[in-house]
Amino acid sequence: MKTLWIHGMNASPNEEKIATMKSHGLEVDALHLDYGKEPRSFEILRDHIIKNSIEFLVGSSYGGFLAFWLSEELGLPCLIINPALSMRLQQITRPNLTGLRSKLCLVALGNDDDKIDPKRTQQFMEQDRRDSKTIVVKIWEGEGHNFSPKAFTEIIKWGLEELQKFKEANH
Repeated sequence: MKTLWIHGMNASPNEEKIATMKSHGLEVDALHLDYGKEPRSFEILRDHIIKNSIEFLVGSSYGGFLAFWLSEELGLPCLIINPALSMRLQQITRPNLTGLRSKLCLVALGNDDDKIDPKRTQQFMEQDRRDSKTIVVKIWEGEGHNFSPKAFTEIIKWGLEELQKFKEANH
């Protein structure tokens, strides 16, 4: 499945994480964006997704924020890891969307995240619930903002299992 990995703020595509996703059968694509210098990150990613027929979005932190809103814009399933959805920072503003089309949003949260409060993210996700959208949230005990390689592997496996369940239930 053609997947786009969207890295976090002040980060870059992590080869170890990409290798983990590939080991689970995903065809992974990733762009390196300097979000602070590129105000059009959302549009660049959206255009890349469309041009490359991406089917699944995986993002972490600010990349999770972008994956969430790209999922809404394009109707693609997403797996977001400690997403910066509840942040109130100047550089984090909701993009302009043409609609809310997301059908599946999988959310992995570390209960010890000291950068993005997992409780606030859970509240955000509760407010986002609607009949046409499935939201599944899972908490990883003992994990902080940057998940361990073992936990990241578990998250990818969990996300793909949930995606498969969703596809089977909706076809």
